[in-house]
Amino acid sequence: MAAEHDGSWEQVGQRLSELGLKLKLHLEQAQKEGRTEDEDRIKEALRSVGAAVEQAFTAVGNAARDEAVRDDAKDVGRSLLEALDTTFSHLGERFRSTMKKR
Repeated sequence: MAAEHDGSWEQVGQRLSELGLKLKLHLEQAQKEGRTEDEDRIKEALRSVGAAVEQAFTAVGNAARDEAVRDDAKDVGRSLLEALDTTFSHLGERFRSTMKKR
């Protein structure tokens, strides 16, 4: 299961790299067309966004490798499933009760 998660994060990283390249190409195109009045601000904004995204995914990746976080995530998943099961059981009972009255 950890291998699946690692593969998923690798795919996210790849997609972010592809997006970054596309943004870079658009910026270069804008420079060629003379639309460079805000070039430094745009470059700095892109660097800031890139750094923030990298930090976020590093934190998520580290958390995914933390056994306590994985255990908590499993507990949350179980709780969610139990809540959904209870809700749908209750709805099923109400539906059956309504159908019997007809």
